[in-house]
Formats: sequence, C-alpha cells, structure tokens
Amino acid sequence: GVKVAQTTTTQYNVTGLSADTQYKFTVKAVSQNNISSDPSNELTVKTNQDTGTAEKPTAPTNLHAMGTTVNSVSLMWGPSTHSQGIQHYEIFQHGVKVAQTTTTQYNVTGLSADTQYKFTVKAVSQNNINSDPSNELTVKTNQNTGTGQIYCGSEVYNAANAYPTANTRVFYQCKIWKNKWYANPNELPGTNLVWEEVSVCTEGPDCQNNQPVTYCGAQEYNPAKAYTVANTKVFYACKIWENQWYANPGEIPGQNMVWKLVSNCNEGVNCVGAKSAVQDKLSFIVSDNVLNLEPVSSYEKIEEVKIFDTRGTLILSFSKPVKNGMTISSLLSGMYFTGIVYSDGTYITKTFKK
Repeated sequence: GVKVAQTTTTQYNVTGLSADTQYKFTVKAVSQNNISSDPSNELTVKTNQDTGTAEKPTAPTNLHAMGTTVNSVSLMWGPSTHSQGIQHYEIFQHGVKVAQTTTTQYNVTGLSADTQYKFTVKAVSQNNINSDPSNELTVKTNQNTGTGQIYCGSEVYNAANAYPTANTRVFYQCKIWKNKWYANPNELPGTNLVWEEVSVCTEGPDCQNNQPVTYCGAQEYNPAKAYTVANTKVFYACKIWENQWYANPGEIPGQNMVWKLVSNCNEGVNCVGAKSAVQDKLSFIVSDNVLNLEPVSSYEKIEEVKIFDTRGTLILSFSKPVKNGMTISSLLSGMYFTGIVYSDGTYITKTFKK
C-alpha cells in the first residue's frame, strides 16, 4: 500500500528487496490531469532464497586475433549468455582490465612493436555478475619495418601491416588515403577498393614535382576514389566524363549511370588513332567457366588481366592471356571488376558477370 516508484511504461523492476520474503504489489494509473485510477489486482510474490551461488554468464568463447599491426591487436570472441542478458564485456591484458565494450570485438591500441601480449575477456550480466574468463590468447605485435615518417598528418603506408580500424589515414604515392574497412597486408592504396583517396599531399619526397596529370583539363579517373561532389569532370578511356551525383569507388564511367559523357579527349596516352577505339570495343564473353576477350585480336596487345571482387580484392591474374586460357571455375556467381594491362603500359578497367 506504500508508493515506491513511478514509470511512464507498463513495466518496472523493483529492487532492494530481501531474499526469501513475500511482498504484495498494486499499480495505479495517473492521467495527464493528475486523476488516479483504482488500483490493479493485488499481486503476491516471494523473492528467491539466497543460495550464495548467483548465476554466472557463460564465459566468452574462441578469443582470437583478427589482425595485428606494430601497435595494435584486433580481438574477436564468441558471445556469452545469461538469463538477464549481457551488459558488456571486459578486456584484460596480462590480467589487468584495459577496456570494455558492448560488442564481441575490440581493437587494442597503444601496444609496443614486436612484443608478446596475453589477453582474456569476461562477460558482465545485466545484474553485474562476472563470467569466468575466456581462453587466454597469446599474440605478438608486428615488427616495425616502416619508417614512421609522417606527411600531411598521416604515417607512410606500410605494405607489411594490416589496418584493422576503418578510416585510418595513410600517406602513399603523394596522396592521403583512408581505409573503408579492414585492410589486409599488401592491399595497396590505388589498386584495392578498400582504400579511398582523401587528398593530394605534396609534403613527401619528390611530391612537389608529382602533381596530378590532367587531360583536357580533367584528372584521370581513379577507381579507388569516391567522387563526392556532383559535376566533377574526369578523364577515362579517351573521354571526359562528369558525375551527376555521388560516385562510389568502382562505379566506372561508361559502365554506370552516375557518369555522363561530356566530350572526347585526344590528349591521353594512345588516344589518337585506332588503338583507343579497339580498347573501347573490348568485351568479355563468359561460357563454360572460361573468360574470353572480343575481338580476338586484343590478346596480342594485352600483358595481363587482373580480376577483382566488388570489394577490390585481387582474386585471379592471367599473364599474357590466350583464347580459352582464362579459367574462372573458382569464381562464384556475381559481378567482377577487371584491370587490363596493355603491352604499352595502358591500363583500363572493365566489368563482367558470371
């Protein structure tokens, strides 16, 4: 009969009660003009006995490393369960709590290069009961093989490193790049769609004399770059194109409606003469798990055909391909990007569907 709480919802957790004790509860509603209802039915309920053995969450399972860098380790584990749910997870480094998270993964940073660390994880239930620790993971950070040099506020890209944290900025080939998701070692900026170009950086060695090349007043199209501003002009396949709206990486002019053709441009390499026309007409034919080029005369001019998935990961590569020589039986059904390298150094991008 004594008011102990109020709530705007139709549920409430009454705490601070004694163990193994009977209580009686009723509820009243109060209108916006402060008129109380009659009481609800009376509920009689008894709290549990205190057995001294509170229910623990199950321990996190399969603690493992998703990747390491010179100063970080990306951890992941299997989820815990508890009748009242899991509040958060606590990460321990050499037995000392260093962080907590509500997800089943965490990137531990600020570590030393070429150093061994031990990690465990515990779950904490909604009623603040800790689980037993997970398995102990021993992992060693990478050696610092980079220079540590910083240009335009970003460290020089190191191909030996993984970059597990999205939006990490690096300096590479006189440009600043950021990764859109986990970047594996050797997924190079400019050749893999995990990296997005941010800006040009002239602070690096020889970068002052390495300004972007333009053709007919437009920079060459970069498939690893997002073009965020509408009406940006680019040079691609001996033509000038303009994006009508935000163009994502890999949305290639001539193959995606985001780009509209502005004009032809003869200033690019090999844009004068029949060669560019032949390259424009290049197409792929997929049959019986074999990829072939049309026209057949294209083979004698091509050094290499590279095949990427839609995330920009290199899957297959064929050097000096020949007719019926590109077997793609290992590829799943779907859309793929290709990079075609010509003998004269020209590089074009096409797509095909298996």
